[in-house]
Amino acid sequence: MMCGKLSPQNVYVEKELKLKMRICLFLTIAAAMCAGRALATPEAEGVPSRALVDFMAGLEKLDHPRDFCVMRHGKWVAQGSWRGVLRDEGQQDAQANVASGRTPIGGLTRLITLAATGIAVEKGLVADDAKLAKLVSRMMSEGADAFVAGDELSAYLEKSVGESTAAFIVANFMNRLHGPLVHNWTAQPQPNDKRLMRGATGVALEILSLARIGDCFLHNGKSGPRRLVSETWLKRYPVRTAAYGGNVLVVSPEKDAVVAVLSSEAAPQGVLAAVEKLLATFTDKPLAEDARSLSEMNRKRSSLKLPPEKMEKNAKAPSPPSFGERHELLCLAPKGIFRRHSEGDIIKLKDGRLMLMWSRMMGSNSDDAKSHICRRYSSDDGKTWTDDEEVFPTPDGAKNVMCVSLLRLRSGKILLAFLVKTSDKDCRPVCYHSLDEGRTWRRLGFVVSDAYCAYYVFNNARVVQLRSGRLLYAGSSHGGRFGPCITNWLSDDEGVSWRPARNHITAKKPNGSSLRMEEPGSVQLSDGRVMTYFRTDADWQYAAYSSDDGETWGPAAPTSLRSPRSPATLERLGDGRIAAVWNDHESYPQYRFGYPYHNGQRAPMTLGFSSDDGRTWTDRVDLETEGWNCYPFLREYDGKLFIGYCIGGGMRTMRVMSVALSELK
Repeated sequence: MMCGKLSPQNVYVEKELKLKMRICLFLTIAAAMCAGRALATPEAEGVPSRALVDFMAGLEKLDHPRDFCVMRHGKWVAQGSWRGVLRDEGQQDAQANVASGRTPIGGLTRLITLAATGIAVEKGLVADDAKLAKLVSRMMSEGADAFVAGDELSAYLEKSVGESTAAFIVANFMNRLHGPLVHNWTAQPQPNDKRLMRGATGVALEILSLARIGDCFLHNGKSGPRRLVSETWLKRYPVRTAAYGGNVLVVSPEKDAVVAVLSSEAAPQGVLAAVEKLLATFTDKPLAEDARSLSEMNRKRSSLKLPPEKMEKNAKAPSPPSFGERHELLCLAPKGIFRRHSEGDIIKLKDGRLMLMWSRMMGSNSDDAKSHICRRYSSDDGKTWTDDEEVFPTPDGAKNVMCVSLLRLRSGKILLAFLVKTSDKDCRPVCYHSLDEGRTWRRLGFVVSDAYCAYYVFNNARVVQLRSGRLLYAGSSHGGRFGPCITNWLSDDEGVSWRPARNHITAKKPNGSSLRMEEPGSVQLSDGRVMTYFRTDADWQYAAYSSDDGETWGPAAPTSLRSPRSPATLERLGDGRIAAVWNDHESYPQYRFGYPYHNGQRAPMTLGFSSDDGRTWTDRVDLETEGWNCYPFLREYDGKLFIGYCIGGGMRTMRVMSVALSELK
């Protein structure tokens, strides 16, 4: 190493860097003082500024990063927010959230409810018994039942503490955290604002507030000098990594650190990988001052902004591999206020036109975003299309409408069904008939009557008509009268009235543990039996069979379709074969055994055929080889398969294609 005097130019550069560093440090300290926590330079807390620069760059490679915050040794190290992102995610107070910098944290709301429950136990307001333990354990698990359990726990808390759950949480936890907490809950919730009573979702937070919650968990219930939650309680239900979509909170006692990230990623793996890489750079001792990297970090942190192409990331969707006579007919991408196109179906009309109907979400790609059922027509087999036409808006008092199924009945009528999501405890499909090829629609009513009201999932392109003329519509329930299970709904009058099958479909994993059973579909086999298949968390599609037109069902077992926790669609073809579109990851081991969607991928998207009623599959072709591809529809018209599915993170874009069967035989 050479030593000597610095040149005047180098001296100037060094002084300028130190001045910039002091200015950045002063501004950050001022912000931290307002936030109620001490701040230190990253290096003083054993965090390399260069690693933070790389961390921000890594998040920018993901879909719509929003905010991040890093704490070490109880001090703020770095925080930043990207400009140019939508923050509403279907919230009723979307504009207020945007103005305040609040972001909905989705399933991370469970952490707040967990803390509040511990406080209620400590105060003697709630019995710490087996019932409570079961509710808390269910809420902190993964899957749809966690949200049902969160709502049940919220209602149980409200009954026990003698006031609204929201008011109790705000007064006893949110407002007692060290430093002001910015959230969308109030101590006096409006009587009709059911969002404030939910225990698993529904809160929008500013990123520093989420980090403070993590800091409370890191210190076993203490926030600053005050103990808020019993240490015994948090040792029983420790929080280390909590994720919901791209919203992630990592609490690391080993590193004495908290990292919070809010983003619109559909799955947490990409964010978690970036956080893990960052934490690996933390050292036990302070690092030498790195003025240049600190200046770069603060400069980048203060000027985070998504480029226009990131906001419209899926506007130009990647082209899938070419094969045979395959044509991409349409690619519906987010634009303006319309942030998601998904879960559609297609039908050929008597005049030869194609009619495509799907869910179009507004303001957000969230499953709870307001939406319309839209349609387009094509008079030339999909080469050109009419503009979007809104057919069914979200009804008053409901959250949204989604998951379209279209079916030509043997009588010539068209049956239309789609979900109407009213609340977390009322999501049911409604049916319509059209006698004039879709120009007008006559409402028939809900498939699931009020007596069986609950949160159901009926996927798109799911209604089938059996040889007997009976209609069968498979759905999964999450709570309610049936509890979590698969139920087939039957109609013998073309959808005017419906009833559930005599028994539900049940199954276990091979080791006897519980199995997640979701998003079913059905197809009739050559021997007349009906197969209902569904996605699971066991690395395979499972199926159950009925020999009496869906009245009764045997137990389910794994099929020959290997896939992540993602739905498949099967369709009986005119030549007797069954065609399937699914995420066939049998040849892609990197996509297996991850949670919830196998390394953040629903890939590949595969088309295959079976000549033996689904026992084996041949002539497989990958339509997509990587990424997020799901919720397909599959229809055969005039020797062509018309296939549509969602692509890209957040299911924002829907691709529609046609494949000539003659090219695949």
